[in-house]
Amino acid sequence: MLYGCGQSSTDFARGTGKNTLADKFGFLVLYPAQARDAHHCRCWNWYKRGDQKRGAEGTFGFSLPL
Repeated sequence: MLYGCGQSSTDFARGTGKNTLADKFGFLVLYPAQARDAHHCRCWNWYKRGDQKRGAEGTFGFSLPL
């Protein structure tokens, strides 16, 4: 889940209550954090045309050790 401008992933997680649902129903919720050097307010750059395509900022690649 991506948080809004000026928020942190911690605040967003706390405010949505998704972690409680994840614990109850057995799923994971990921809250990636935007770097300040990517945007001064840590906003996700989804609104930029260049970031609205495959391989751009909104595309996340990750692996989780299970």
